[in-house]
Amino acid sequence: MKKLLIISTIIVLLVCGVYAYYSNTPIASQPEPLKSIGVAFRDFFPLGGEPVATDTTTPPDSTTPDTSEPLPPVVEKVDPLVQLSTTPIAGFGFTSGEKTVTESASLVATSTGIKKSIVKISLIRYIEKATGHIFERELPGGSEAQVANTTLPGAQEALVAGSTALYRYLDTNGHTIKTFSGILPTPEADGSFPEMKGTFLTDDTLAITLSPDLKKIFTLIPFDSGVMGNVSELDGTKKTKVFDSAFTEWLPQWVSATTVVLTTKASGLAPGFAYLLDTNKKSFSRLMGNISGLTTNTSPSVKYSLYSTSITGGFESNIFDVLSGSKIPLTKNTLPEKCTWSKTSLWVICAVPDTIPTGIYPDIWYQGRVSFTDTFWKIDAKTGVAVFIESPFKDKKLSLDAINLALDPDESHLYFIDKTKENLWQLSLSTAQ
Repeated sequence: MKKLLIISTIIVLLVCGVYAYYSNTPIASQPEPLKSIGVAFRDFFPLGGEPVATDTTTPPDSTTPDTSEPLPPVVEKVDPLVQLSTTPIAGFGFTSGEKTVTESASLVATSTGIKKSIVKISLIRYIEKATGHIFERELPGGSEAQVANTTLPGAQEALVAGSTALYRYLDTNGHTIKTFSGILPTPEADGSFPEMKGTFLTDDTLAITLSPDLKKIFTLIPFDSGVMGNVSELDGTKKTKVFDSAFTEWLPQWVSATTVVLTTKASGLAPGFAYLLDTNKKSFSRLMGNISGLTTNTSPSVKYSLYSTSITGGFESNIFDVLSGSKIPLTKNTLPEKCTWSKTSLWVICAVPDTIPTGIYPDIWYQGRVSFTDTFWKIDAKTGVAVFIESPFKDKKLSLDAINLALDPDESHLYFIDKTKENLWQLSLSTAQ
């Protein structure tokens, strides 16, 4: 019995010795047949560690940095210059409107899951020259829609004030100037338009300009041996005389609530003058004068007036500081008719000719004997320094001679008519350059 106990003790000690040796020996150093034995021991004794992986594949080095750069996002270039009308127009204007927007909504909130809301939008309306038909677009990227189809052919000039359109044309004999003030019709249930209703203003109205709020008009009408200036409603009613003059050749610009600028019609062969007319006080004061070929464009604040003067072979442009009486030369020469002021009067957008052919200005440009290829610039009113915006010829080989420039209500886009083809254009001021 004692002998059996001694033998059992020796066997136990041998087994423990073998275990202790191989459990502390790396598996890779063990004889090949015992590698699996080592794994088996560790499997049955959790304190011996995790099972040894048998996959000998070398793992990738996770510390190696990824030097590849992500591809830049694809940005679609937005064309800043867009032609809005394919046919000549007689004039355009801005107004506001409403549209219904449909959007997804919670089924808990509505039984249908559809929510409709009415939002305010800005619109541009323009009048086709050949027919007198009126079209509109939502600004800035809406599609064209016809809003009136009453035919009034041959309009030489048109003004748009909300739902009122003012047409200026010669009658059939070609001698009498007609001015028609029409109201946009409400479409019928089938989408057709009834005939536009309206009234005719006084025959041979020489000039007309809209008030800044688009609610009134100032007109110049022949009277005895001179002209009379009246303020009235858009349809010519509630007329009030505010001005009269023996001189008849005036160009009016209604610039602020109570101020109309009257500039003599320009010629490079004669001195020109400009005056401020207060429509409330009916007072008349000189703005500037005795300037050859004078044309003007006065700011809404009446603090600055952009003007040009004829020089030998061409013209030069300046800004007149009305309060100080000082002159601010522009770094770019253009005609005031090719500019429009910002609401703040701190800057002005101008179409600037690339080259100015030699001649008497503005006569030869008015007469259509020369046309310009314009670039567009933003000009600081205090310094006269110009900042480039866009070159239609460089970008698209377009030769545009811009007139009737106007900024939309938020001043993000410029609208103008090409003097040569009389089409309407839109220029984005944010995506240009």
